[in-house]
Formats: sequence, C-alpha cells, structure tokens
Amino acid sequence: MVELIAFGTILFVCIYWLVFPPKKPNSIFGYRTPLSMQSLENWQFANNYAPRLLTPFIALAFILIVVHKITPFFYAEPLAVGLLFSGILLTLILTENQLRKRINNNK
Repeated sequence: MVELIAFGTILFVCIYWLVFPPKKPNSIFGYRTPLSMQSLENWQFANNYAPRLLTPFIALAFILIVVHKITPFFYAEPLAVGLLFSGILLTLILTENQLRKRINNNK
C-alpha cells in the first residue's frame, strides 16, 4: 500500500507540474539546474519540457504498481522503481541537451 501512495503522490506532483509549471525561478519547485536558472527563458522552457518527458514514465510505473496490487506480478515493483529512475535520468539528460542547443542557437 505504501508503494501505491508513494507512486500516486509522485504522479500527482508530476501532473501538477505539467499543468501548472512554475513561472519564475524559485527555491522550492521546478526543474532547478544551473543551466535552467541562467535566464527566465531557460527556466520556462525547461519547466515546460521536462514534465512532458517525465510524466509517461511515472504514469507507467504507477500502472505497474496498481497491476501488482491487483494480481501480484513478481517483478512489478523493481520495474516501477527502474522506470522512475530511468525517467528521471533521461529527463535530465534530454532537457539539459535541449537547453544547451537553445543557448548555442541564440549565440
């Protein structure tokens, strides 16, 4: 049950981030990397781009946890955790690459 609550909360926060991205850099919520905080344009781009990449991974992980609770599937929990971390890593890599491309194109 704890896994369901944890993944459900993560999914809720991710959907909230997707629907209501932070408008300005802050110290609490958003895609916070040195590159994303260099300018307001970078901040807005990163906080619109990153949740679009991350949400499908989180949603699929949540579905795996739900399926595991209904019909125990032996590898569902490790797969869900793997999807979570893979999604976070892929989101970081792709968002940073897109930010670098935008900065190089603006020079």
